[in-house]
Amino acid sequence: MAIQTSIPVNFEVYFPRGAFMVGEVEPVAKWSDDGQRQGQDLDKRTGHPLWQVRIIDADPDAKKGQGEVTVKIASIAEPPAPQKPELHSLND
Repeated sequence: MAIQTSIPVNFEVYFPRGAFMVGEVEPVAKWSDDGQRQGQDLDKRTGHPLWQVRIIDADPDAKKGQGEVTVKIASIAEPPAPQKPELHSLND
């Protein structure tokens, strides 16, 4: 059975070796009982809009198939993606 409530966890506890964002930050869709989209879902505790992002665990020992998760974030505005690291060639 899937967990039906949020579980507040610090990033460092869940991803002690870091993580990588995949794709973009997206709004979490709210759906009616009859399957109609009703805008953006809201966090039940804060009332703030919910956003989601796909994350890949940077831990090389993460179990196969369990390294990617979708993280939901309650935020009034769309959370910014972290800055991408600058890449350098071997000739730099």
